[in-house]
Amino acid sequence: MIKRSTVVKAPKTYKSRKNQEDGCSRVGSDFQADVSEYVEKFSYDELQNLSPKEFSIWLPNQQPDMQELKSYLEFARQHQYTQELALILLHWHNYSIPKAVDDIPNYVPVYNKWTKGEVKKFLRCIDSKPRKNFVEAKKTVIQNYKIFKNLS
Repeated sequence: MIKRSTVVKAPKTYKSRKNQEDGCSRVGSDFQADVSEYVEKFSYDELQNLSPKEFSIWLPNQQPDMQELKSYLEFARQHQYTQELALILLHWHNYSIPKAVDDIPNYVPVYNKWTKGEVKKFLRCIDSKPRKNFVEAKKTVIQNYKIFKNLS
């Protein structure tokens, strides 16, 4: 069986020990950071200039009516959707509740239906099976190949 080599930790250097011994909290006006006033800088134009890897999850200007949203979430719950999945689907349809409602039956979420006991049994079965030792198999194949070659 292949074993991992043990990791040898490098000894701490004098410099790192010295820094740890000298470490302390600096108190006083000389050691305080200047924090500027918070200014919210958000524009909807920035949402249009997203790179292909960026994806906006929430658009505050497109929030649907709360009563419609509650009925949509209730409908989604009847189709085994979690609230998070239902809101993701709503976002995918640009907050159009009718489009999202039409699409809910098309995508049924699949959940793990195994009980904890079944998971434990499965893992116990997997762990009880002997692992393949490819190093030993390689040695055996090479030995048998040499014997076969000598016989030929």
